[in-house]
Amino acid sequence: MLGDSEITFSLELRDMKYLSHKKSFNATISSDVLDNGATGQVPVDFTVITDLDEKGESKYVVGGRVYFEASIFGLNYNSFTYKGFFDQEGYTEPPSTLKQLKSSGLIWIIAASVVLLIILVYVICKCRSKSDSKKKSD
Repeated sequence: MLGDSEITFSLELRDMKYLSHKKSFNATISSDVLDNGATGQVPVDFTVITDLDEKGESKYVVGGRVYFEASIFGLNYNSFTYKGFFDQEGYTEPPSTLKQLKSSGLIWIIAASVVLLIILVYVICKCRSKSDSKKKSD
């Protein structure tokens, strides 16, 4: 498949406090492993990010989840492979609050407010354009 070359698998955990910050964990995969369809491992030390979070320097773990991006690259080869979340043990997805918004009528208040705002902006623009055209004709 790749001959005698190697590729690198990179797993990047993203900091949600500073999105440009990341912690990378890499593993080099030889062509022998790829050609034979064998599996490999990437050691990930989650204590590195949890320690930074506890010090307040970052926010890798948000609500029990850690966002990651995985890619592979090598000589003449680069590919964005996958993205997702690692969940802490016992994590459950919070229930949706959309039904509460619909039943409380708040969603209708928000929608009506947006429509009224659009109408107000339209009326103001029309009034200004009329006053500008009157000034030009005088």
